[in-house]
Amino acid sequence: MEEGGDWSAVFNDRPQVFVDIYDPRDPFSDAFWENVSKYFEGLSGSNMFFPGNRYACAQAFVGRKLEFLANYTLGQVCHMVEIAISRRKLLGYCNDAIVPYSHSLSMQKEQCAEQQRRCS
Repeated sequence: MEEGGDWSAVFNDRPQVFVDIYDPRDPFSDAFWENVSKYFEGLSGSNMFFPGNRYACAQAFVGRKLEFLANYTLGQVCHMVEIAISRRKLLGYCNDAIVPYSHSLSMQKEQCAEQQRRCS
């Protein structure tokens, strides 16, 4: 059992290549993030809504067969989603969905705070 009550399993006869999505290090290049940012900025309509948990969101990105994700594992894409939400402000939440940050409740709250006004 892991810290916090989570469980994990490993195979003794295989190399351990587990990706910790909460690892504070950002292993992705600036060029990678530029491509990610351009992609998110270009989304609109129903195309910009992704499942509201990081794993399902990462699966959706992989399912879109995005060129900039072609060489990454699902675990690495989960890590990218975590960083995009928590540190890069490229993604956020809106009505239980993950969306580009510019359409997120987080951005609306940040703007309200900067203007010292209530968010409705």
